[in-house]
Amino acid sequence: MIALLFILTAIFVYIIVRDIFHPSFIMFTIWTIGVIFISLIPSFFMPSDDSLLVIYFYLSIFSFSSILFGSMSKKLYSPKFRNPKVDVLLLKFLSLILFAGLIYYLSRYVSIIMSYSSLAEYFYHIRYAAIHAGEPLITTGYYLTQIKTFSMVFSLILFNYLIDIKKSRNFKIFICFFISLVLMANVVEGSRNEFVFLSISYMFIYIYKRGSRNIFKILTFSFLVFFVLTVQTRGGGLGDNIFLSYLNHMILYSFGSLVSFEGFLNNDIQVSSSIVVKFVNLYNKLANHFPFLSLLDHPPVKSAAFTMVSDELRMNVYSFLSVRIHYLGYIGAAVSIILHSLLITITYDLRSNKFFYYCYCFMIPTVLLSLFHDYFFSFIPYYYRTFIVILFLYYIKPFSRYGKILLPVKNRHFT
Repeated sequence: MIALLFILTAIFVYIIVRDIFHPSFIMFTIWTIGVIFISLIPSFFMPSDDSLLVIYFYLSIFSFSSILFGSMSKKLYSPKFRNPKVDVLLLKFLSLILFAGLIYYLSRYVSIIMSYSSLAEYFYHIRYAAIHAGEPLITTGYYLTQIKTFSMVFSLILFNYLIDIKKSRNFKIFICFFISLVLMANVVEGSRNEFVFLSISYMFIYIYKRGSRNIFKILTFSFLVFFVLTVQTRGGGLGDNIFLSYLNHMILYSFGSLVSFEGFLNNDIQVSSSIVVKFVNLYNKLANHFPFLSLLDHPPVKSAAFTMVSDELRMNVYSFLSVRIHYLGYIGAAVSIILHSLLITITYDLRSNKFFYYCYCFMIPTVLLSLFHDYFFSFIPYYYRTFIVILFLYYIKPFSRYGKILLPVKNRHFT
């Protein structure tokens, strides 16, 4: 009955918005698919009706708030923008700098990777060093981290251009190499999170540009890519029947948090968020200069406790709802979800502006991966980096403004 309630509500949301890219529809649909999978696979523990109703309550708040904000926004502002042309010379110049930075970033890992017999062994050791040993195999400084994060923003802009461009074969090849380096840089440290985030963003851009008829093709291609990545990074950990183990692995980590949510509610499990720690650290720095502010305390980020999701399987992956409830309580979680819904809906409604469009490209993965953790607010650093990049490329445009004397007109812009 609860699964039917999820399905009917997802259908009702689509009837209202008539848009598969709308955040309200995406949020409710991905969780509904999870409920269906958990209901159909007997090996998983079935969550109680109470825990599923709690999930349904918060998802309803998100979806119907999003629908409400969307209808109100159309009356309060016009979401039409005339985007100026991009400073193509600045884009190419910065892309070349970041490209060189990515090569250096990756070159530091070559000797370490070569010292192991396989990629799977390398990824095991680099993850073990970061999680258990408390010291990564390679320490990445501030500037190299900025190269990687700004490259992620640039990769979305370049991928969008790759789909639109009809000429410039050499630049197309450069974009493909650039995106490949960005993906490698975001997986070489042992974590696959950013790789998955970027892949979902690329999928969204492609489907948004080329039409929803390409969804099945893109999902099939992505499934195979993630399969190869999982085999290369986990190797023997998947067992003898690699493909079947991969399917079980995907289902477990895609939808298992529906089961672990009940364990979170019943056992008061601590679910840490890195963005909260960063906020606390920033606040405490300010509090040290202002005596009237009290210092905040936060325990260090650590892996959450495991919860059994079947007779044999356990996991310590918890959804964005667990994070919100853990830090803010039930009422605070509801308020944060309303704020979340407001921000992402306005961003989507204003997507005709380049800044909001690329921000939504980063927000899409946070919705699809809401079953894993709370990534929406954790991605704030990417939102403001997107603002900086768009500001320089589309509005300040230093190269096109001050390079007119040296460069022919035809090389200055592309739309």
